[in-house]
Amino acid sequence: MALEVAGSIPVGHPRNFGGREWLCASLWYDDAMKRRVAAVLFLAVLVVFGGWLLIGGRARNTQRAYRSGDQLHVVTTTPVLYSLTAKVLGDRGMLTNLVPPGASPENYALRPQDAEALSRADVLVMNGLNFERFLEGVIGEARQRGVVVIEASAGIPTSEDPPNPHVWLDPLRAVTMVRNIAKGLAEADPSQTSVYKRNAAIAVAQLTTLHEEFKTQLSRVNDRRFIAFHPAWTYFVERYGLEQVAVIEEVPGVEPTAQELAELSDTIRRTGVRALLSEPQFSPKIVAALARDLVGLMVYEVNPEGGELTEDGYERLMRANVAVFVRALSES
Repeated sequence: MALEVAGSIPVGHPRNFGGREWLCASLWYDDAMKRRVAAVLFLAVLVVFGGWLLIGGRARNTQRAYRSGDQLHVVTTTPVLYSLTAKVLGDRGMLTNLVPPGASPENYALRPQDAEALSRADVLVMNGLNFERFLEGVIGEARQRGVVVIEASAGIPTSEDPPNPHVWLDPLRAVTMVRNIAKGLAEADPSQTSVYKRNAAIAVAQLTTLHEEFKTQLSRVNDRRFIAFHPAWTYFVERYGLEQVAVIEEVPGVEPTAQELAELSDTIRRTGVRALLSEPQFSPKIVAALARDLVGLMVYEVNPEGGELTEDGYERLMRANVAVFVRALSES
């Protein structure tokens, strides 16, 4: 399996700063229009690449890929999915990822190099639950070309409407993601079904062990409350009995109003919660302002959407995040 190289993303260093609704329709419309324009431009590039591959005799559907002995070309949308897919795929394919480590899929725009990757794909692994809005207008075209599209979150129970897409932050929900990936790879490459099932079983055992490890670590913390930067931790909180007291940005990339910040400050003072968890994908200025104005508030950094482009990237990411939670909730 060909692996892309990426550096690790630092997680968990406390910072010392001293001392809804979706917003209005105009903002939503502007965001939607930007995505549509990006999708149209992307599709134009995809047509060019697709045509070149077809003329060169290299266009393939998934059945031809495995019959000819070629490796599957598998594209994932995020580093987390790259890691989970790598566990199941093994050495049966070439693995490429779209959203690079350090970027947020929630405000990502497709690049020309993504068009080339998708034009060669036999399989596309995505999270689903409206997480990859940057793929609007692309999925249908991919399916028409015979690409097997795997929604890793399919069948996972959600507790919100619309559903929160951050299902991978619960290792036991990640088990379902692994099984969905194995099923999709077997559809694309049925001759290797037993290999994918065996690899998935190993991954499931690893994730189950990881869950037990986290359960033990988080059972020992002093205070189970924290403030999150954006609502990523719903399933993690549910699994390990923590309490997310408030969220800074209900909509990623949309800063809270002055009134909302004042209400958040009042909530922090009233409840006495001391741990605030920031994220590297978003601006730190609001976090800095809160930490400056609220005596005793401690800021730590977690990374719900990062990770390395490696097979063990998911475990490394989650262990780093849990270490931050344990430290933050033990010191508060």
